[in-house]
Amino acid sequence: MITTDFKFGSPCWIEVTSPDTEASAAFYRELFGWEAGSEGPGSGGYRILLSDGAVAGGLLPLWGESDRPDWMVYFAAPDVEETLRSVGRLAVCSDPFRAGFVLLTPSPE
Repeated sequence: MITTDFKFGSPCWIEVTSPDTEASAAFYRELFGWEAGSEGPGSGGYRILLSDGAVAGGLLPLWGESDRPDWMVYFAAPDVEETLRSVGRLAVCSDPFRAGFVLLTPSPE
């Protein structure tokens, strides 16, 4: 499913975080037929999701108590620094109560 023929701005990777990766693996296996492979003991619990043997994305455990389950979509940018110069910079943050907000330095253009 994931290819190496990425076009600028196209999704190129997806990951889902979960408090229970075994339950999530079972859910996505039932829903989409995905299998969750293991990356081994040094992977921190990161697992590759496979669809008919092809890489579909990643599944990883939550790292901290304040983390919550979420999907992350990665977009292709051949030169991340150049892309950031054209769109500005931002940071996704949360307050102590997990309300999300974004800090943004707008593009100079």
